[in-house]
Amino acid sequence: MDDTTKVIWQFILTALTAIVGLFLKTAFNDLRRLEKSLAEHKTEVAKDYATKNDLGENSRQMMARFDRLEEKIDRLVERSK
Repeated sequence: MDDTTKVIWQFILTALTAIVGLFLKTAFNDLRRLEKSLAEHKTEVAKDYATKNDLGENSRQMMARFDRLEEKIDRLVERSK
């Protein structure tokens, strides 16, 4: 290979390396941004939504109230007979 061909190949490889490096830098920056966004989203979700334990407790309270209503309705029906 003559010197001109070597220089051309070196230029091409340097340009390709620079392009790949820029692409990888952009991709990693986007990945970091998405990781941060996901962490913030997880924090917001944890603030706004009830846990399974909370839902279970609320469900038990509602069922207890429905049971009391059912008893009251049964007593009213018995009285009206």
